[in-house]
Amino acid sequence: HNITRDTVLLASTNDQQHTPKTIMKIVIALLALVAFTTITEGTLCTCINPFTGVNSHFGDRSITCPRQGFCYVDCNADCRDLKPAAGKGRCFSKLACDDNLPRSSG
Repeated sequence: HNITRDTVLLASTNDQQHTPKTIMKIVIALLALVAFTTITEGTLCTCINPFTGVNSHFGDRSITCPRQGFCYVDCNADCRDLKPAAGKGRCFSKLACDDNLPRSSG
């Protein structure tokens, strides 16, 4: 195998021509991954408890679902019936109490 200066220059030129396309493909793949992660992560219609400490019972699913018919959910959850709750940054849903809905694994 004879490698000449022209062969090295040609290979270098070919690499430079494909580099922008390769970089663009990588960027698109990364953006798609980020978008997919953002869409799927934490968006299930699942009960959460926004309260801590002494007041934690106010958001306990085992109390709110049977007594009030709703539970607190993430405000970005995909619950069709999501509504804002009293207090900043809290939302609730009746559907999240449905035991037949799929639950998150975490």
